[in-house]
Amino acid sequence: MENLFPPVLQCALKALAHETRQLIVSYIIKNGRARPRDLQKALGLKSNEVAYHLKELVKGNILRRRICNESEAEDEIKLVVVYELTPLGEKLIHNLFLSIAPSGVINREG
Repeated sequence: MENLFPPVLQCALKALAHETRQLIVSYIIKNGRARPRDLQKALGLKSNEVAYHLKELVKGNILRRRICNESEAEDEIKLVVVYELTPLGEKLIHNLFLSIAPSGVINREG
């Protein structure tokens, strides 16, 4: 039997198959992005646990890692690592939710 799921989708689904990773993605959906320490605090996890699950979500192309300047002063640099959904992550999760939502619950135009 031929597997019709392309490797990129197989990796994405594998990354989302763990409840801790689902909680991380849920946090990012609600907040737009997350720093590892935000996730540690919100989920009560150790830094190595957060790092492992973030790595798996990046490997599955659900999240991307970015470095941002969070300084409020123009002449100061305060670089931090943040994680955001990738376009694939956004579309995949949106379409998964659409497929199980009762009609009329989710705005199909957005």
